[in-house]
Amino acid sequence: MPARLFASLSALATTVFVAPIRALRPSRPSQEARLKAAIARSEAAAAARAQRPSPDAFVHRPRHARPYTTPVSIPDYARFCQADVRHRALWRLTYEPDARAPYQAHHRTRKNITLAASDVDALDFALTEFTPPGYARSYLRDREHPARPARPAPDGGTR
Repeated sequence: MPARLFASLSALATTVFVAPIRALRPSRPSQEARLKAAIARSEAAAAARAQRPSPDAFVHRPRHARPYTTPVSIPDYARFCQADVRHRALWRLTYEPDARAPYQAHHRTRKNITLAASDVDALDFALTEFTPPGYARSYLRDREHPARPARPAPDGGTR
């Protein structure tokens, strides 16, 4: 009996309290209405895509990107690499195809020294024979001054 009473009270409460609230708010749209809305949205998106320019018309390039340049083929590249490996400690070898002497060697520590030649063998020979001028090193200055004699320490040893 209490279960039947509870069910009837629950039905009464639903009728009194929930039914007026449902009447005030609109019901959820049906599945068919939601499907129609989704189709309308996809058609609008397709129309917006049709208005965009084709990908070929616009190419995004960042400001820091360099334009593409064709690679320069170095004649006798294997010999150029051998010379580069042999003189890498002191020289940086480059190839400038438009220059009168395209093979160039730039000194790594002395930026104002550059050797150039018309072929790799001549540049290799020049780099082998050329000795760049020396420069004063700070630790060599101590040898120019005469050595001071060692003074005896107060405890009997030398300083």
